[in-house]
Amino acid sequence: MRLGIRGLAPYAGFAVAFAIYAVLRVHAIGRFSDARSYHGVCRTQPPIVRAATALAVIGEYVRLCLVPVNLRLDYADLTVGTLAAPSVLFGMFSIVALLTCAALFIAGSRS
Repeated sequence: MRLGIRGLAPYAGFAVAFAIYAVLRVHAIGRFSDARSYHGVCRTQPPIVRAATALAVIGEYVRLCLVPVNLRLDYADLTVGTLAAPSVLFGMFSIVALLTCAALFIAGSRS
């Protein structure tokens, strides 16, 4: 299935929304991204901790979307030191599940 201009038309709204967001963000803070401005996990932890924490954040995001209990204002204390932590494993499972659902959706739309 090839996507031409007509196939991409439904995504134009997303592109416009992202463009507006990007312009407003740059106007408000003067840049789009600067890794030096982040604190905590990005600069002081080894790469394995950063990777484990990123996977745990994905798992926590999926959990909050499915079961929104124990909500907090700030989740900045989420730091995981090992890839064998349950939150990291749930994050990995979430990624595989979401990719599987996307693949099944694409395969179903082709038939």
